[in-house]
Amino acid sequence: MNAPKTWFSTAFSPSLRAQKARLRNLFTRPGKQGLPALVLCLAVVILCGALVSCREEPETPVAAEDPAQQALLTLRQDLNFPQSCDSQYWEEEDVPYFLFAAHEEDPASWRAGLLSFDGTAWTWLWPGDPDGAEYGEFWSSFGIDRKITLLDGGGAVLFCRSQGESDAWTPVQTLSFRGPEGSRSVTSVLTFSGNYLADDPPPAAVTLADLNAAPDRRGGFPPEGGDGPFLLDQAEEYRLYGYGNGLILRRDDAFSYFPFVWRSPLDVRPQLWPGDWNGDGTEDVAIWTHAGTGTGVSVDSLFLVDLSAAPWTWQSPDLTTLSGLPQAGYVDGGSSLLVSVGTGSSLLLSLDQFSLTAFEAEEVSSGNYLSYTQSDGGLHVTFTCALGSPGSQEPAFLLTADVAEQDGRWVCVRPRLAALPAP
Repeated sequence: MNAPKTWFSTAFSPSLRAQKARLRNLFTRPGKQGLPALVLCLAVVILCGALVSCREEPETPVAAEDPAQQALLTLRQDLNFPQSCDSQYWEEEDVPYFLFAAHEEDPASWRAGLLSFDGTAWTWLWPGDPDGAEYGEFWSSFGIDRKITLLDGGGAVLFCRSQGESDAWTPVQTLSFRGPEGSRSVTSVLTFSGNYLADDPPPAAVTLADLNAAPDRRGGFPPEGGDGPFLLDQAEEYRLYGYGNGLILRRDDAFSYFPFVWRSPLDVRPQLWPGDWNGDGTEDVAIWTHAGTGTGVSVDSLFLVDLSAAPWTWQSPDLTTLSGLPQAGYVDGGSSLLVSVGTGSSLLLSLDQFSLTAFEAEEVSSGNYLSYTQSDGGLHVTFTCALGSPGSQEPAFLLTADVAEQDGRWVCVRPRLAALPAP
């Protein structure tokens, strides 16, 4: 069979001698060298590659017909976003949303927010406009630092810690921003009223003889402007005296002055609550006062005195352990609000019982009522929580927690919800 002759193919000759000669040429240096041509080819390839790598890649421009992206670039420049900024961008029903969290070395410079684009500019939805007081108070108020960690899908986790602590971050609230408005979260802002303390020292030193001679004012109003001491309450071997703007606690013949404000416009007497409140087998004394009174305001204070060693020391419950509670979100298309404090307690509130329309309840905040009580061998604190935007809030439900000692600190534990009592 004759092999076809062509310039573009190769065929072995049927001759054995020709095949051996051809194979020998493959493994021996030929008489004519192709090295210069090979070097030239390599040089051309390298030069072309260098020219391609030196070519300047044009930046991908933001489409001129996308005003949301153009405005977002301006927003990033105005806020001077740091490199550590996490962000998410999405659209719902043709409305763009932008969620970001930026944490720098100084907690005072931390920023986060949710914005929506109205066709012209980006509007701040949460936690408030950076130029307003609400935004600054969110980041650092009532001795609490806050930071945000973003979650996939348009959500975030709010962490809190006491100012000055480095690693004591506690997750307190999960926020959901993405999805139908019926699943949006409501910001929780509890106001932690401080305990009222007297700024001035006691009028003068007091002796045991002065206390023995103190008039009993448990049933009558102390004289206006009188310094006392006056006997205001007695329980078991304990006595409580008003002296100046503070109180004197006495057990048998031992006593100590404390700067606990007790005078009230409504003349509500302070109370002694002896008991083993921390469960260590020794008795402590809780002193209850009602010093915050005004139009629509009722605020208690609670002081826990440790009598195990001299001098006697005291603490107040750390209410900031309730920071970020309760959690709330719209359900049923915005007609109801589901409020919860973890998995143990929840309330479903129909907005029909309020003057709020759908999605007008922007915040769950503490109202003007903070009460301490004792029952069943324990101490409890109760807040009235309100719904609505700042300045137009309506009382909605109660948040109650137990007061207990943990690692030497009195904190609020086991939070739970309850409906408001009927008027």
